Amino acid sequence: MIQLFYNDTEIILSESASHQSGNSLSFSDLRKKGTDHFLKSLEENSIGERIVIHGKSAEKMLRYFSENLIEITAGGGLVQNSDNDILFIFRNGKWDLPKGKPEGNESIEATALREVEEECGISELEIVGNLPATYHIYPLATTGYVLKKSVWFHMRYYGNQPLIAQTDEGITEARWVKIPVAADILQKAFPSIKSLVEYFTGNYLRGPLS
Repeated sequence: MIQLFYNDTEIILSESASHQSGNSLSFSDLRKKGTDHFLKSLEENSIGERIVIHGKSAEKMLRYFSENLIEITAGGGLVQNSDNDILFIFRNGKWDLPKGKPEGNESIEATALREVEEECGISELEIVGNLPATYHIYPLATTGYVLKKSVWFHMRYYGNQPLIAQTDEGITEARWVKIPVAADILQKAFPSIKSLVEYFTGNYLRGPLS
């Protein structure tokens, strides 16, 4: 199973027959009408919070979206300090995690570290693990849609530098948030971020990941 997000709708690419109920669509039907038609139908109709696309291979379905939308990749970090708090930023009215697109030929790991440093004003970060990538779709101002893949790393920070939000990137606050993350934070987070944090904290509470 692979999750995509478009606005507040979760799109599940599933190989499981158990998901073929309620708001569902076969991959073959999606291919007949195309991704643009599918996404416009999400905009125009009350689909609900979840729709399942079922087919033989979730990876093949994801590749179809990648090939038919404008794909970009970003790198970011879920950062914990010495108290195990998680670093959040508040950007464009939503709680988010620091991330951004690569510059030049830098690796995705270097991108993630740089973006945390730039957006939150801290340095001497350490990557200690990998986290699942997230995918979200958004429309362009002119025409077409973007599929954004965010590659996430679990990072550690043991310093005591004050957090400095990168305001020229629309970030108005950077904050350390305790685990379990408060409901009012998650309710105001992007759906893909909420899903990632819930995955992380669910595993963390069964034992630290690092």
